[in-house]
Amino acid sequence: MPPSAEPFVYLDYNATTPVDPEVLIELMPYLGGQDFGNPSSSHAKGRHARAAVDEARGRVATLLGCDDTSVFFTSGATESLNWAIKGAAFKQREDSGRNHILISAVEHVCVFEIVKWLASVHGFDCEVCPVDSKGRVDPMKVKSLIRPGKTALVSIQHGNAEVGTVQPIADIVAAVEAVDGNVIVHTDASQSAGKYPLTVESLGHPDLITLAGHKFYAPKGIGALVAPSGVVIEQLMHGGGQEFGERCGTENVPWIVAFGKACELVHDNLAMYMEHMSSMRQLLLVALKEAVTLEAGPGAWDLVRINTPLDDPSCPVLANTLSISIKGMQGADVVKELGD
Repeated sequence: MPPSAEPFVYLDYNATTPVDPEVLIELMPYLGGQDFGNPSSSHAKGRHARAAVDEARGRVATLLGCDDTSVFFTSGATESLNWAIKGAAFKQREDSGRNHILISAVEHVCVFEIVKWLASVHGFDCEVCPVDSKGRVDPMKVKSLIRPGKTALVSIQHGNAEVGTVQPIADIVAAVEAVDGNVIVHTDASQSAGKYPLTVESLGHPDLITLAGHKFYAPKGIGALVAPSGVVIEQLMHGGGQEFGERCGTENVPWIVAFGKACELVHDNLAMYMEHMSSMRQLLLVALKEAVTLEAGPGAWDLVRINTPLDDPSCPVLANTLSISIKGMQGADVVKELGD
């Protein structure tokens, strides 16, 4: 079909977001200006860069309500997930022979690939916890799958990118601890920052939390692994001792500054963001119903299934997410038709 004269409406914010103008302003002096120093250097420019990294780390910690020293900057969610899952698995097996890993059925493909590799190459016993029809993980099911003295890690996502279901992470943490307090609990919160309240306390104090900057208006290629409990896992990156000696490599100062600013904006504006996103989702849902009814007749809306559990107060969802299915249509075909 020929390109439309109508402005492009971007609805793929769970895939990535643009860089916020305030974030861009904050990072530019460290990217194209005079603030280019190496934060490991002891001269003035290095000290200035170190101060910028420290300030950004503090902003992340403020968002999550944790100590600055529990925040480790990474290149993004993929690295954080690899570090969290591999690092926890290897450390637990080395220290106590634990060999069992539990994830949910709705994790990002990255998590599945990591545990697949751990199972096939390193012999870990990896198990998948099912979810219900709304994509929820039952904490009691998690509890029943814990193997005392054998489970090394439980890794359950916080917010789902497809249907928006938010998992009861605090209840899952409590369920795991009730069986075996030595199991490491990790949550992939990449999709949740900026769309749902996210603090260490509200999450029930998990051991590890993954964040990704490009999901909430920072650039691609920056993220964090947060270890609020002080848990020690195997490091994957060895070298010059950066990030408290746990994740080596010269820090990406411009992107770290941007990540910190994005966290500050979320901390200061989350209620407004969520209200706006929820109202936009409702407008979209109403517009879709009107368009389908107008084009295909009054009964056509019966062919549409709303996958996001919007009407269940016991099942919270990300404020920005709406998933629908249309009987007889493939999602990929719809995206292809509308994507240009």
